[in-house]
Amino acid sequence: MLVQELQPGPELIDRTKQAFLAALRVRYSSPLFRLPSAAAITAQLRFHNTGPRQVWLHSFVYLAEA
Repeated sequence: MLVQELQPGPELIDRTKQAFLAALRVRYSSPLFRLPSAAAITAQLRFHNTGPRQVWLHSFVYLAEA
């Protein structure tokens, strides 16, 4: 593989930047996305449809604020 093939162009750099900024907007849209630890997540959220009787819902995560 040539080194030149590994050089991203301006369009790819811009798309990557826009995707990163979109992820930041999601993260800052709710304090629940900024919980500082696993213990805080467990205390603040309840995850449903888990365990041995879990039903597969095509990557759907159902959670509720505690």
